[in-house]
Amino acid sequence: MKYRTLRKKHNVALLLDAVSSFGAEEIQFDNWNISGCAATANKCLHGVPGISFSILRRDCINEHHQAKSLYLDLGNYLKQQDIGGTPFTQSVQVLYALDEALNEHADMGGWESRRNDYRLKMELLNKSFKSIKIKPYINPLDSSCVLSTYYLPEGKTYHELHDYLKHNGFVIYSGQGDLAAKVFRISLMGAVTKIDIERLIDLIRNFANGQLP
Repeated sequence: MKYRTLRKKHNVALLLDAVSSFGAEEIQFDNWNISGCAATANKCLHGVPGISFSILRRDCINEHHQAKSLYLDLGNYLKQQDIGGTPFTQSVQVLYALDEALNEHADMGGWESRRNDYRLKMELLNKSFKSIKIKPYINPLDSSCVLSTYYLPEGKTYHELHDYLKHNGFVIYSGQGDLAAKVFRISLMGAVTKIDIERLIDLIRNFANGQLP
């Protein structure tokens, strides 16, 4: 809260990467003094890959800036938007999918409902991991509902875990930088069911205990 207040007090602009959280976490555009926010149709919105978008304050767009790419020329996007056009032909079928995903998102209660759904799924995962001594890298109370990070089982590598889970129908994320050899990351976005989560837990339990088929 202190940093949010300081940003607004001193009029410090904030560029927010919300690619993995837009649609499931709270975003206070005014209170956080957000000048620009980048997001995507898939992930929390449950659309399909192929469309990304930015939400920006008009006074932050320099229409005279020479963009290095057609796809990143925000000034041109704004000009075209104001006359009902686009700089290039969009992926129409992906936009239809996004439109339907947004309707579903609203019908289900918006970002708060989606956040609660993700949290309940993560709680099931965390409780089970605790019983098999898979430790979270960040306290679950402080972690995002979208993505959680866990220490690898002792004596196991990320590539071993990744390949084992992929062979059984699950894909996980690696850690980044110095954490690449220490942790793995899990997201439960999308139409993930309790049965899916329980099966994932059983697989990781077997892996941690060396009980592989």
